[in-house]
Amino acid sequence: MKLTAMIWPGEDGWLVGQIAEYPVALAHAKTVNELKVNLAETFYLLLESYKATTLAEAQREDPSFTTTDLTLANETERFAPASS
Repeated sequence: MKLTAMIWPGEDGWLVGQIAEYPVALAHAKTVNELKVNLAETFYLLLESYKATTLAEAQREDPSFTTTDLTLANETERFAPASS
């Protein structure tokens, strides 16, 4: 999965970053590389938070629901037909 990091200068030499596809994901750092790491961490924490909330809500609404793993394809495989 490829995301877009939007970066702009903040106060006191810090950089501020936001993930364009998930605008609630914000981070800051002193360097671009640190900012990318911080944004990635923020993104994964956001996904874990969404997952926990969604699973809890589904369990309350219908205790018989099930889950299964889902693997996202990389960019070149995304729209390729499944091989048989």
